Amino acid sequence: MASKFQVAFKAMKELESGSIANPDEGRMVGHYWLRNPKLALKSILRLQIENTLEAVCKFADDVISGKFYCNSSKESERADPICGLWFLARN
Repeated sequence: MASKFQVAFKAMKELESGSIANPDEGRMVGHYWLRNPKLALKSILRLQIENTLEAVCKFADDVISGKFYCNSSKESERADPICGLWFLARN
């Protein structure tokens, strides 16, 4: 049993060090970077995560504060998915 844990810990260490988890796509595993962008292995990835999070938070603040406003008609909800989300969030 201990050897299975050792294999798992070794694999996890490799993933955290940037090994390619999905060879078909050539991608690293980094979902945990979303919780702590400083763990990202490349500064460009860290910046992309931080900038995206900042933009999402700003959008949420704009919706909550009323800066972002949509016509609440059913037609605008179907035409604009963001307005549909806005309407759902407000009701």
